[in-house]
Amino acid sequence: LELGMAIKFGEIFLYSHNPEKLFHFLSHLLNIQAHEYTENKIRFSYQDVDFVIRPSESKKLSRTSYFSLFASSFEEIEDLKRNIEFYYYKEGTKKFSISEIEGGIEFTDPDERKWSVVLGIDSLHTLSSASNDSFDVRNF
Repeated sequence: LELGMAIKFGEIFLYSHNPEKLFHFLSHLLNIQAHEYTENKIRFSYQDVDFVIRPSESKKLSRTSYFSLFASSFEEIEDLKRNIEFYYYKEGTKKFSISEIEGGIEFTDPDERKWSVVLGIDSLHTLSSASNDSFDVRNF
């Protein structure tokens, strides 16, 4: 039986005290558009995964504590870092976190979820195998 092949992610729910602000942040960061934008939910897709932002009245959000993204180069990570810093500067928000970690960055969204962006597995493999070669161009 290959039941695992038929199962895929349906929707990932992100609960927020301010869904519009969270969507504004994510749309700035990921260049996404909403498929549905109502008082009770904001629905969007990113890389074939469906997300739904829902309002929460709870003082403490029940949230996934960590999300990770892969980038294909250090330049993409640096561009993303500048983009995040610009977003928070533009919004006048001082309560955010962004820091460098090994191979990437870690940051928080407006609801203080943690996100990391690191080089993708394919990129890491390419870099590590290239670094074992001599820098002589004849090897390429």
